[in-house]
Amino acid sequence: MLFLIDIGNTHSVLGLLKNGTIKKQWRIKTDCCMTSDELEIVIHNLFSMNNLSQAEIKGVIVSSVVPQLDSAYDACLRDLFAPLPSERILNVTSDNVAGLIKIK
Repeated sequence: MLFLIDIGNTHSVLGLLKNGTIKKQWRIKTDCCMTSDELEIVIHNLFSMNNLSQAEIKGVIVSSVVPQLDSAYDACLRDLFAPLPSERILNVTSDNVAGLIKIK
């Protein structure tokens, strides 16, 4: 299962993708001042409230237009989903998206 995060200016959308189907989706307020610990508590609680196991996550994809939160999310996700290898965490930003998407 993949954990997907889209960090927008006002809201962030988090979801779980399994076999090409969205299994769960949450919307939380984007707060540029949140620490990695605060993010970890929010995400952990979302998983707990829905009886979901973090061990099921095999990869994480993050898209963000809020660079101030990149390091907090990175630290949070590495703590929550350890020992997920670094290559299993993909951070898509406005700076690197052109290299990931082929425009026809």
